[in-house]
Parts: sequence; C-alpha cells; structure tokens
Amino acid sequence: MIRFSVVLFTLMMLFSCKNENTSTTPNNPISKEKEIVEDISTNQEKLTPTKELAILGEYSKPLANKLNSDFVLSDLGGDKLYIYKDGADTPPKLITETKNIGNDFAWSKDGNSILFKERTKDYRTQIVSFNTKTLEREIIPDLPRLVSIKAMAITDTIYYLDNKTLAVKAKYDNKVWDISKEPGNYYNIEVAPNNQYLIAHKGPSIYLFTTEGKFLRKLGEGIATGWHPNSQYIIGFKDSSVDGHSITGSELYLFHLEKETVQITDTPDQIETWPSFEGTKKVVFRDEERNGIFSKNIEAFIK
Repeated sequence: MIRFSVVLFTLMMLFSCKNENTSTTPNNPISKEKEIVEDISTNQEKLTPTKELAILGEYSKPLANKLNSDFVLSDLGGDKLYIYKDGADTPPKLITETKNIGNDFAWSKDGNSILFKERTKDYRTQIVSFNTKTLEREIIPDLPRLVSIKAMAITDTIYYLDNKTLAVKAKYDNKVWDISKEPGNYYNIEVAPNNQYLIAHKGPSIYLFTTEGKFLRKLGEGIATGWHPNSQYIIGFKDSSVDGHSITGSELYLFHLEKETVQITDTPDQIETWPSFEGTKKVVFRDEERNGIFSKNIEAFIK
C-alpha cells in the first residue's frame, strides 16, 4: 500500500537549499534538562468516547500549549495558522498567513509565542516568533534554514538538517556534531522533552537517536508527530490506500522507546491524521471524514 502522507510530507520538507559549511565535534555540550514525569493511571480498560473539541472545519495539525488551554492549528493547505481556546464558543482566530507556514511550527518555551518559518519576498527563509498576547513579531536571526522549530521549544541546542546532505546535525554555541552518521534525505526531526532522544524520518521509516549522536533503532513506519511529556512515547499515524491513488484509511499509532508499537485506533471508516499530545492522557488529531479536530483518551495505552 502506498502511504501518501509520508510521500507528501517528505516532498514538503525536502525543498532545494544552498550548501552550508559546518565543523564537527564529538563533544555534546547539552545540559540535560529535567525530564517531565507525571503519575499516570493505567487502570482504564477501555478508551473513553471520542470528545469533540468543537473545532470543526478545514483545520489540521493541532498543537496544545503545555501551559494553558490554547491550541495552534494550521489550515489544510498549510498556509495559515490559527489560535483556539479549548471550550471557547468562538471559532479559531487567524493569526498569520504565508506560504507553507503550517509545515513546521511550535509553541515557545514560555507558552506566550508561536514559532514558525516563513519565506521572504526574496525567497529566503526566516524564523519568526509571534507573541499571541501582544501580537508582536520578532525575527530570530542566525539559525540554519532547516532548523527544527519544535526542538526550539524544548532546548537551546539547535537541531537541524544539513542544507546539502540532509543529514541530521546539532549545534550548541559554536560547536556542531552529527546525529545521523551518514547523509540521506532525512526530514521531520522531533526532540524528546528531556532532550535526550530524537527521532528523524527517512522515506516511510522513523529512526531513533540519542541527542549525542548514537543510533538506537528503527521505531517503525509512518509519520511521528509528537512526544509524550514523559519522553517514553511518540504519537503518530500511518495511512493506507486500496486503489493506489487516494487515501482510504489512516490510523493512530503509539511508538515506544523500547517496546512494540501499538495501534490505538481501528476505524476503517475514518481517516485520522496529525495527532499530538494534550497533557499526559489525551491526544488531539484531525479526522478527515468528520472534517474537524477531535480528542481521544489513550490512558489505557500508557503503561
């Protein structure tokens, strides 16, 4: 079966870029940040019913703010970003619009701003911090063009793809080191909240590394879209096709650092994509068939 979201996402991330000169060092100066661990009950035997968030419409890639009830969403085309407050009676509010802005965005460490990439009129890529309270924009300078925006919300270490080789690299101050030891069309870097692990995609596969540059294992196939706060689980999805031309199904999966991957939905009549964690027990995701953003309790799968 052809997994169209993997192919499409790869094409969006792997755009043409200029050569970048960097040095390499085996020394990783990462200061280990305190891991976020919360007590999680696993006594629930069945999933609670899917709860509608009242975010109905052409929205995708929901990302919860870890410090409040706000969500940032993109449109289906990936050219707009919206803010939504959980439980609000008003629809999501458009905050900014530019080409491909929805491909890579994240909440800032303090939860007050949204970080994203945008193209300038002369086709340069710049990193923007948009304060959702003051509505002020700030350009963040001196970052690699293929930097992982989500990683910037975790740590001061910069994780990025090399412009020429698309290998995974890391940078702290003036020191640069390799995460993937060989080049090869990687995309979509996701760094764990404890800043000790990261995953990167290559083709349909998801690979797990330490942030010091040690390869651990292949986690599986699909698109991984976010880490659990305890840094042990990664949520993602994998779609399928019956006719080889259009997506006919998509299920959510829970990847574990050491254990087997678990399929957490089994809904042949629904196409569920772009999940992320909301707290420690729920995921939020887009359902194509129902045309909206929904949440699901996955406490039973968190051991």
